[in-house]
Amino acid sequence: MSQQQFQASAPENEPATSLSARSLVASRKQDFNIYTVMLLLSFVFLLVGTVLMYLELQSYPGGVTGSWKTSSATPTNSGQ
Repeated sequence: MSQQQFQASAPENEPATSLSARSLVASRKQDFNIYTVMLLLSFVFLLVGTVLMYLELQSYPGGVTGSWKTSSATPTNSGQ
């Protein structure tokens, strides 16, 4: 077996610069990937579902403000 020699150095065509100097270089905006599309679709579907649930609630008497007050309800003794 031959022994390999590795040398740790910067690439010859790229000068050694600090990390902060490299971060200032403008980069191209990334394209949409499948995860971005799935995120947007889930947002749209949740929004549509919320609107449909609101419209369904409007179809009941009292609407959103609701007739859901139970303070006047009296319990019945149906067990005996």
